[in-house]
Amino acid sequence: MKTLSTKPLPQQARAAAQIAYLKGIDALSTTGELTEDDRRFLHAQRPSGVDAEGRIVLEFASPAAAAAARSSPALNRIARQLREGQLASGLDRRVAAPPRMHTNGTPHRSAPPKQKVLYLPAFLTSVTLPHSKVAGSEFSRVNGDVRLSLVAPSKPGLPYGLYPRLILMHLTTKALLHRERTFYVGESANSFLALMGIANNGGANGASTRAREQLRRLCLTSFSYHDRSKDRGRNIVLADKWVTWPGRGVQITLSERFYGIVRSGSVPLDAGVLTALGRSPLALDAYAWLTYRVARLDRETVVPWRSLEVQFGAEYKQPRQFRWKFRRSLEAIKELWKGIAAEPREKGLLIRPCAPSVLSWLERSAAKGAAPL
Repeated sequence: MKTLSTKPLPQQARAAAQIAYLKGIDALSTTGELTEDDRRFLHAQRPSGVDAEGRIVLEFASPAAAAAARSSPALNRIARQLREGQLASGLDRRVAAPPRMHTNGTPHRSAPPKQKVLYLPAFLTSVTLPHSKVAGSEFSRVNGDVRLSLVAPSKPGLPYGLYPRLILMHLTTKALLHRERTFYVGESANSFLALMGIANNGGANGASTRAREQLRRLCLTSFSYHDRSKDRGRNIVLADKWVTWPGRGVQITLSERFYGIVRSGSVPLDAGVLTALGRSPLALDAYAWLTYRVARLDRETVVPWRSLEVQFGAEYKQPRQFRWKFRRSLEAIKELWKGIAAEPREKGLLIRPCAPSVLSWLERSAAKGAAPL
């Protein structure tokens, strides 16, 4: 393993490095060679790829930071573990091969990969929206000591299903990329729907009609976030105002509080995975939660089924219904996110540290500002 300041290598190289690096941390943790401070230090480092000799390369902000890291006992231990355990020996060295060169000696530059990343506020990965239409004007989810309650006028009612989840992702992404509270979502109604991968088939029950209805419900809903362990909370609304302008799209002004939450802690999600998961709100919720959870994980853990049920599936009549649907969602996620280390067990879901789903080590820091408090 090299500890040099370097430019990031290709995404495939970074993913391979991250997986091997996390396996090294896991192996040292199992033998008791790492303290809690050691684990925090190692998880703060950023593998950027694998060099032509099969060594993991760490990226540092400056040569001074790289020099300081060389003296770290924890980093030396994991370097030894990687060498002796041969955890990096199976890495494909072709991902770090020298770039192809033109005849004039200049590097050949291939087109950058077309990978789209969407973002979701971190607090909405732990406690989520209803999967289907619910009676009444209030709905709650619970995750440990955290309770998220949604309150909306009886007409039009609470947001639910696929569309508000996609809308929240696109609004969050728009706010992060433009760094503004006020913006247009699409130059027209059609482009707004196209951003969410929804065909504008119109009609009273068409996709475009349902999407606009869910946007209206979102804008009229207040989110009440309560951390019972510390007896603190916040009331959050999505938008201060919104208006549809013919031919120009929907103009949204996000509330200052929601915008601050978006800026302080949002989780990056692979748009390709989201699209492939289809129209299952539970699968989208499970993927977003797993992405957030493994970004903060430094050791394996088991999440009890009952905890997952009240967090994701409170409206299911029988626990076995939720478990069956969650397992189905997990199978679909694992087909798309090959590196995910999550397995159903008798007592709950076993998850271990693993490479991020969008192949970016920055995902670990992006998810840190989880609580909107």
